[in-house]
Amino acid sequence: SYFWLLTVVIALTASHPAPADATGNRLDGIRTFLEQGNYTLAISTAHALLSRPSLPEHERYALLHILAQSEEGLAKIRQYTDVQAAIQAFEDLHKEFPKKFGPEKLQWKIAWLSWNKGDLERADTAAQAILQHHMQKPEAKRAALLHTRYLIKKKNYSAARSTLLRYFGIDADISMREETEGFVWLAVIDEAEKRTSQAYKTMQKAYASYPQAVEANPLTYAVYIRLLA
Repeated sequence: SYFWLLTVVIALTASHPAPADATGNRLDGIRTFLEQGNYTLAISTAHALLSRPSLPEHERYALLHILAQSEEGLAKIRQYTDVQAAIQAFEDLHKEFPKKFGPEKLQWKIAWLSWNKGDLERADTAAQAILQHHMQKPEAKRAALLHTRYLIKKKNYSAARSTLLRYFGIDADISMREETEGFVWLAVIDEAEKRTSQAYKTMQKAYASYPQAVEANPLTYAVYIRLLA
């Protein structure tokens, strides 16, 4: 098959020094595995290539990143029953390239993977680390939403509302999509606190702006349906 042949070609070139164009071909090949969802093949091939001595820094970074993304993809198709291999891969990437893959990126991966596994405490700890130390990074908005969801699960609606207003308020530097996501979770809080009329108006505004922000999460979509009833 095509993938078997590509694996053989990559493996044969892995143990030999190669010019830049060959390096690019190897990376393109393994990216093909990743993009096609062949995560196990991408992982095994990445490990084989990483075992090469004197691997150029840019290639090593690319391979470690592909390896981590592949582990994340594998965790997703396994419904996040085990996320530790993916977290370890991102930790290895950060340890070797702390500037290219900064701490805020690592903490977000830990937060998101842990959240999907159901380890809410670990997820929220990572999210709060981003909010405390990396407020100006793009990951901060995502971390704020995750922290809000954590607080909602704990029924701490006042703190959840404060978090949303802080990171998604009028003066916040956010995109239309981010603003809409903030409105969606604000409506969830309003509904939980029996502010049904306000929740309905907020959710309708969010849905009109960006329907996917409402439909993407079972909880927010369920709230939307209840408010329509």
